[in-house]
Amino acid sequence: MPVLPACARAEDPIEIIVKANFVAEGAAGPGTFAVLADGAEARGDLLSAVNHRARVRDETRHISYARALVKALIEDDPGNLDVIQRWQDESLRLFVEVAKGGERREWWEGFLASYYKIALPLGLRPTTLSF
Repeated sequence: MPVLPACARAEDPIEIIVKANFVAEGAAGPGTFAVLADGAEARGDLLSAVNHRARVRDETRHISYARALVKALIEDDPGNLDVIQRWQDESLRLFVEVAKGGERREWWEGFLASYYKIALPLGLRPTTLSF
């Protein structure tokens, strides 16, 4: 099940923001749009390249907002860390389908590394994933 439809089924708005804006966009947002922008530039499609670069900035803003929310939730109640960890685990396991069978695994590992740069300092642990 893709991550964003799974988020849409959640009833808790905080869960939706954490899963979609922090985990999903934190893992795949900026990198995906940067690759799309580079590809568009290589094809000479400057309008698409500019659009994708603008989306990178927009994704970064979403991630920053969600990171501040996650930090505040953990500071308010350290018990929230376990809930956010569970939401992270659920979300990232949905993404594993992208990397199944070794396809795009290197790509995926790069996005995980990028996401963990913002998640680990908040006390979250890497999610156990099986490819």
